[in-house]
Amino acid sequence: MQHSSGHKSGVSGLARSSATQRHLTLRALECVQRVSEGKEPCKPEEYSTLVMGLAPMLLQNGLDQTCGFLLAKGNDRHWCVLQHMVTLVTGRAQMATRDEAQRWFREEVLRADQKTYRWMTRRALQAASALKRYVQALLKDKDKHNK
Repeated sequence: MQHSSGHKSGVSGLARSSATQRHLTLRALECVQRVSEGKEPCKPEEYSTLVMGLAPMLLQNGLDQTCGFLLAKGNDRHWCVLQHMVTLVTGRAQMATRDEAQRWFREEVLRADQKTYRWMTRRALQAASALKRYVQALLKDKDKHNK
């Protein structure tokens, strides 16, 4: 059986799946570190607040509505979260630009068949979970020191 991501299920699929999950987790750490080090235009405390609510937003509203919300807001923290989510969902080697994030939403999310949409939503939930974990570890202590 082939998944929309092109991976076959089975034992080798499980090995690829765990490797993909490790890659996603390491990339999530990199994303949060960029915020922590001031390499992103958003403030860590605002980014933290948005990331902490990302998984519930995805579950309640779906991937398309969540991406649409982040795009519509258009401020630095919303763009930053969207760019990080796109980077993690797509498994990109480089951080997604704003234009790439918009293109991904229009061309991939809105046009996806049901199976692909569900796969992307699962990946977005995994990304949200990994981002939240690192926000709690790296940025929450920073918030306490800034108060």
